Amino acid sequence: MRPYDYSAVRKGYLPPNGVKVLFIGESAPNPRSGEIRFFYHPILRSADNLFRGLMLALYDADKQALASTPKAQWLDRFQRDGYYLDDLCGEPVNHLPPPERSRARRAAVKNLLRRIHALSPRGIIICHQGVYGDIGDLLRANRLPVLHTEPIPFPLGNHRIRFADAVRAALARLP
Repeated sequence: MRPYDYSAVRKGYLPPNGVKVLFIGESAPNPRSGEIRFFYHPILRSADNLFRGLMLALYDADKQALASTPKAQWLDRFQRDGYYLDDLCGEPVNHLPPPERSRARRAAVKNLLRRIHALSPRGIIICHQGVYGDIGDLLRANRLPVLHTEPIPFPLGNHRIRFADAVRAALARLP
C-alpha cells in the first residue's frame, strides 16, 4: 500500500486569499486499520473528532448537519472562510509511546515555525493540549498571534461542546 501524502492533500486546501486562522493539531491519526482518518480526507469517519469539533465551533454543524452534507462541501467552506488546519507533526504520532511522541513533537517545532511564518495567519488556535504545552509559549515568544491563553481540550465526544465553546471564545479575540 502506498503511503498517504498528508502534505499534498492538506496543501490543496490552502485558502487562496490567505490564512485568516490557523488551527494546529498534533498529527493526522495513525491509520492502523488501514482507514485514513485525516482532517482533509474527503470521507467523514465516525472518529473524525477534530473535524466534527471544528465544524460545530465554526458553523454550529451538529451530527445531523454533517451527515446530510458531504464532507468535501464542509472542507470547501472551511477553506473559503480562510481557515486552515496544519499539524505540528507531518506524520502520525498518536500510536507512539509517550516519550517518543513527545520527542517527535519537539523535533517538529522548527518546521512548524517555518510554515507558520510562510502562512502569516491573523490568528492561531492550538487544538491539542499536549501541543499547546509544547508550543504555546514558544509561539507567543515569536510574536505569533495565538488567540487563547489556556489549552483547549481535544474534541472527543465528551469534550466536543467545551472545545467548540473555547474555539469560539478564541475567535472572538481575532483582530
